[in-house]
Amino acid sequence: MKSKLPIRPLKGFNCFAKVFENGKKFYVENLLLITVSKDNELIIKKSSQPNICYYGVGSSRKINKKGVIRNRIKRLLRESIRQLFVEKEIDLTYIKYCVLLYNKKVTHSKLIRLKDVKPLVKEAFNKANNFYNITYRLDWNIFLSY
Repeated sequence: MKSKLPIRPLKGFNCFAKVFENGKKFYVENLLLITVSKDNELIIKKSSQPNICYYGVGSSRKINKKGVIRNRIKRLLRESIRQLFVEKEIDLTYIKYCVLLYNKKVTHSKLIRLKDVKPLVKEAFNKANNFYNITYRLDWNIFLSY
């Protein structure tokens, strides 16, 4: 069954590579958020729809050696995005593509919880929204001054 939320997973190595190459990076403690805005002319997915935000998550093999831990981190990142979007705590109006990367070493998969990851995700998206709000406000003011 298809999700009714206007967020979809970003899949494929090339899609991730284009977001890394052309995106704006926002750092929060152990989390990196890379975003591409909606006004960017970049077409990453051929079948991308205009009102949908595509997201990807990841964890480095250099930092967390065990696949169990990396997979748990990815599940927690996905779930925190979904919950924050449903609760309307994050705003994705300016973001078309985003990738979240978790960069903290975790020794055991049970030591990381949703309550540890969710505030970081929320703070990263708030940073991105503040940046895009200021950028679009400046663009609009320049447009009005002409």
